[in-house]
Amino acid sequence: MRRWPNWSSTCARTVPCAMWPKTRGMPTRGLSVRWGCEVHEDRVCLRPDDYCDRGGVFSEARWGRTGIIWPMNSLLLRYPINRSYKVNQHCIPAIREILGKYNVSGTLLECGSGAIKTLWHMFAGYLMLDALIGNTDRHHENWGLITRSIPPESPTVLAPSFDHASSLGREISDADRGDMLSGAGNRNIPLYTGRCRSKMYLNADALKPLAPLEAFREATADTPAVRALWLGRLAAVGPGEFTAIISRVPARRMSTAAGRFALELLVYNRARLLELD
Repeated sequence: MRRWPNWSSTCARTVPCAMWPKTRGMPTRGLSVRWGCEVHEDRVCLRPDDYCDRGGVFSEARWGRTGIIWPMNSLLLRYPINRSYKVNQHCIPAIREILGKYNVSGTLLECGSGAIKTLWHMFAGYLMLDALIGNTDRHHENWGLITRSIPPESPTVLAPSFDHASSLGREISDADRGDMLSGAGNRNIPLYTGRCRSKMYLNADALKPLAPLEAFREATADTPAVRALWLGRLAAVGPGEFTAIISRVPARRMSTAAGRFALELLVYNRARLLELD
């Protein structure tokens, strides 16, 4: 039973809020997410066709007032902009080249550290989030830049992280979750996580995409201070915070098995990430 698809988006979006309870260290779209159906005039409903009772995810509509959003596939020359999947040009070197050009605004990242200097360093945090929640849909239209100029020039900021629906095992059935939680038939969370693929490649010649944890590891391989900062934030949250996030989801939105699986996945992925430190 999948019930409603919006629970994974909301849970995933809330995780960075636990890491930065008083700052905007990792901006995510949906800073004012609601579980109910009240619509405020300054908010929009994401994918309203999915929710026949209007119980969707609501997000502050800030982008139009802030500037122009440029998805990643519009920032590269000779790039297959009409393809969303199996695009190995969406790779670590290409993304580093783009984001390394832009410095981070002091108001964007209030993390109390000088390690985060460019948008590439900031994007590493998005990749850590993907590895934590098991996000498999960070393709080249699911992140981008916000700017006031055409083409993008400074000042430019990384768009808030968005579209986290394909995470936390949302796509699998309760029967499969039960098997993996119990270890039935040699099925378990480590094997499930090992099969998860991001939409990011090691380089433009790679034949298959990296796993989410591999993407974060490769992105921070030559910047240990950046890796340490993001993992330090992750170390500050644990099962207690994850349990609190999942327990907020109404039972009509997420099954018990989905909640148990999401929690175990978060705990397992957190431990694997912290092993990189």
